[in-house]
Amino acid sequence: MKFNFKGKTYQMDESYWKGDMPNTSPEFQYEQLIYCIQIQDWITLENRITNMLKWGGLLDITNKDKENE
Repeated sequence: MKFNFKGKTYQMDESYWKGDMPNTSPEFQYEQLIYCIQIQDWITLENRITNMLKWGGLLDITNKDKENE
């Protein structure tokens, strides 16, 4: 589950999301991020990306994708 935003590529950290409680699956969290893109809620999207990078749940794989080219 990857997506691009502002020139960076992000991937859900599936080892973080256990899915053992409501709304804690990586699929649900991914859908939430994609929904923000669809409705163009850039502030919420940026906040979620920032917090998920800081506290867990999302990986910045921008450089990893470039290394594989």
